[in-house]
Amino acid sequence: AAEVLRSFARNAKSLGAEIGMTMVLHTHSRRLEFHPHIHVLIPGGGIDQQARVWKKLSGKYLFNGFALAKAFRGKFLAGADAIGLR
Repeated sequence: AAEVLRSFARNAKSLGAEIGMTMVLHTHSRRLEFHPHIHVLIPGGGIDQQARVWKKLSGKYLFNGFALAKAFRGKFLAGADAIGLR
C-alpha cells in the first residue's frame, strides 16, 4: 500500500513529490470479526526533492481512489503470484 501511494505521489501529473505517511494495521472490526484493513494518514502535499519546496495538493483529493484501488490490486496479486498463493 505504501509503495502504491509513493508511486502516485512521485508522478508529476498527480503531485510530483515525496510524501510521508503514517499507517495503522487493524485486524478486526468493532464486533471483533476478522477484518484486516489499513488506515493511512497523509499530509496534503509533499516535498519536491529537486526544487526543495513543499508542493501542496491542488484539488479536493490527493489521489483518485479508483486508480489507487486498481494499482494496489495489481501489485497485491503480482505479489501473491510471486510467492505461489494464486
